[in-house]
Amino acid sequence: MRSKSTAFTFLTVLPALAFVFGLTGSQAETDQPSKTPRSPLWVSDSAIVPIRPTLDYVPGEVLVKFNPLKSPFTMENAATQIGANEIRTFANIGVHQMTIPDGMTVEQAVRYYQNNPDVEFAEPNYYRHKLVTPNDPSFGSLWGLHNTGQTVNGTAGTSDADIDAPDAWDITTGASSVVISVIDSGVAWTHPDFAGNIWTNTGETAGDGVDNDGNGFVDDVRGWDFVTSDNDPMDVDGHGTHVAGTIAASGNNGAGITGVMWTAQIMPLRFLDAAGIGTLANEIAAINYAVAKGAKIINASFGANTCAVSERAAIALANTAGVLFVAAAGNDGTNNDVTPHFPSSYSVASACGAALANVISVAATGQNDALASFSNFGAASVQVAAPGVNTFSNKPSSTLTTVYSENFDASAMLPSGWTTGGTHDSWGVTTMFAASPTRSLGDSPAGNYLNNTNSFALSASFSTLIRAAVGSR
Repeated sequence: MRSKSTAFTFLTVLPALAFVFGLTGSQAETDQPSKTPRSPLWVSDSAIVPIRPTLDYVPGEVLVKFNPLKSPFTMENAATQIGANEIRTFANIGVHQMTIPDGMTVEQAVRYYQNNPDVEFAEPNYYRHKLVTPNDPSFGSLWGLHNTGQTVNGTAGTSDADIDAPDAWDITTGASSVVISVIDSGVAWTHPDFAGNIWTNTGETAGDGVDNDGNGFVDDVRGWDFVTSDNDPMDVDGHGTHVAGTIAASGNNGAGITGVMWTAQIMPLRFLDAAGIGTLANEIAAINYAVAKGAKIINASFGANTCAVSERAAIALANTAGVLFVAAAGNDGTNNDVTPHFPSSYSVASACGAALANVISVAATGQNDALASFSNFGAASVQVAAPGVNTFSNKPSSTLTTVYSENFDASAMLPSGWTTGGTHDSWGVTTMFAASPTRSLGDSPAGNYLNNTNSFALSASFSTLIRAAVGSR
């Protein structure tokens, strides 16, 4: 089973997990997409499969900004004419999240608002996707921090192809005054390797059911879950915990791994669901929360190829507040100067506006100090690169959620409702390999799949494409 690649920096990580199993302790994730044929991919009924929506945005919703000089009546009248309703307002950027009536497409709603002279912009609610030497026992596997040429997951490294963390630790190992917001799939904040390093909202009294600090969130002692709208941003995917561990797993505590900063505070903000998918509106809400509650750095290990004026506006306000925004360059192996990836490409001018000085776009390198084959790049649009292959980090112990499952054991045929297709389609059920008792669905049971493969397996019951087979480009 192959999983999508992962790129890490001291503040940024880019995994898109293809299959996640609920194990404890530390974790290594690896994959290096190739230009040549590679081993088959297997889908089994024991796997947790990430699902990608067939659309790039939330059906039935738009984000709208009116001219600030217009009255609330003007906005209400525009909504009434088409039967739209407001979900919430991001007052700091003047953006309204609106539902649209049944029978109206998002494109029609966007055009309706854009044709209104009182509207500054309207856009879909786009999706965003998940993209000193300590005594910690797994430190030797953290080649990105200190590379001695050690072999990790079967790959030998090059000495000093790392970030020279021990040299930095001779100067400082971090400070608890530094608050880093991990806007992601949540964080397993109970993990013992985060002891003392999870941010606490001192303005809130835990468990009293009162919004003590008046920020609109009740009992948000350790952050917020914008997916389920509650005060427990627990990670049910694993992605955010891996990110947070790379940043600030407790160092020199005799357990697990160490983060780059041993004592920095992680502010967990969940906007990605169990499939690693989040909405633009929830991302904006999380950015606003992080800025309002004093985060100094925002880690954004997610993205898509669509720029959004509202997203850029929220990041611009973070810039005004002096908040650094570190964003993943992307895992598509493409040139961001040609095909931008957002939010990382806000580091340069885009169709959504001028470059933002607080955005740092980070690519990924491997154990031999070369650009990872899967990593996006760009001479103008990507500012730095950092270790991102075979990287170990923390993961949740028992909070992972099964997004979708299918039993392939019953028959040698595809289960009812499944179809396959695409270029060089060679999917089939086979007994040659099985993570479950007898059978798995494989993208190429007869051997490696062909160059330029772009095939799919589709479950009609879920009406979404499982991005399981991505061939060489």
